[in-house]
Amino acid sequence: MKQCIKPLAIAMLSIPLAGGLFALDTGLELSNAVGDKNTGEADWYTDHKLTGWLRLPLGTGTENALSVEGSLYAAKPANETDLNFFADLDLCRLSLVPVAKPGFRVALDAGRIPVADASGLILNQTVDGAEAHASFKAANIDFLAGYTGLQNAQKDGALMTTDDFADSDATDIYPLGSSRILGKATAQFPQLIKTNDLIVQAVGQYDMRRYIDSDPDQVVDTSYFSVILNGPVAQTLFYSLTGTFQSGILEENDKKYSENSALASARLDWYPVKKNHGFLQVVYTPPEGDFFSEYLPITFQAAGDLYGLGYGDLTRISAGWSAAPLSILNVDIAGKAFVYSEKPDGVDSAYQGTEVSGGATVKATSDLRLRLNGAAFWPQDEDMQYQISLKAIFDL
Repeated sequence: MKQCIKPLAIAMLSIPLAGGLFALDTGLELSNAVGDKNTGEADWYTDHKLTGWLRLPLGTGTENALSVEGSLYAAKPANETDLNFFADLDLCRLSLVPVAKPGFRVALDAGRIPVADASGLILNQTVDGAEAHASFKAANIDFLAGYTGLQNAQKDGALMTTDDFADSDATDIYPLGSSRILGKATAQFPQLIKTNDLIVQAVGQYDMRRYIDSDPDQVVDTSYFSVILNGPVAQTLFYSLTGTFQSGILEENDKKYSENSALASARLDWYPVKKNHGFLQVVYTPPEGDFFSEYLPITFQAAGDLYGLGYGDLTRISAGWSAAPLSILNVDIAGKAFVYSEKPDGVDSAYQGTEVSGGATVKATSDLRLRLNGAAFWPQDEDMQYQISLKAIFDL
């Protein structure tokens, strides 16, 4: 967050001096959602968000800019009685393009920035740091260095230990999240093998809680190496293959445990006609054993909407379709099946359940969008769970 204070002050002081050279773009967005959720007991919930943003171009005819976005949140989760309030600085990004030549481009983002790894299954959240992008004729290279300890714990996605999850349960306006230093290096080689792209990526994180908390329950350091191959199968059909190896060390009760795992993903994307898109994907992580532990990404992501577990010891098969039959209407539907990669002892079936989700977005006016969303989950040998909501998004 501190990275933004000095650039923001300089940029704001420059406005009256720059005259017509700078054009400040600002806006407000209000999102209100209400719904009903049943994951064992039915109850209503609400989710409200007010977001303000600004973008300040730094000079004319350049891509240099300062972007800031902050939000106020109010939510009543299902099966809870109190309304929870918190605030967040969603974005504070200084974007610079110091070099832009034919065949060579360098760009830099610094501050509070959204980042993701090439697969989206290791790191996918906001961090405080800097990311450099370099584009050459033969390759594109990215480098990221960041820190998560200044994030709001209620929005921080870096949930890797019991301490991280305990932090995320805080109800303060701005509780601090997990403290991790992370880095990422990515190299993309376009059309390396005919029309197929190759991506090689290394991601790592180091747990700083050992220096901040006098008696942490768990401390974990991990690294990830990924190889991704993607390209066209036919004119409207594209594939993506991902392989990731995870290594790390978990410290708990003065003992150390290996955190070795892997993830494999195969995906097909089909664009048969304009404004239509279908996909099929299989994600696999190995079961725990003598060598492998549970897959542990930096950013926790549930494998489904109502299936709340992560990707550990999981084979997930998913398919979906999205379309825009009208200029004001988008619809989508998806299905997921969840299977243990290896049936645990004491469990009758490796099959865990099936989930179906879908929705429709209507652009009612130029300033108003409506989103109807629903999901249903049929766990093995348990009652159906469901969720349905209506969200209104106003551009103020």
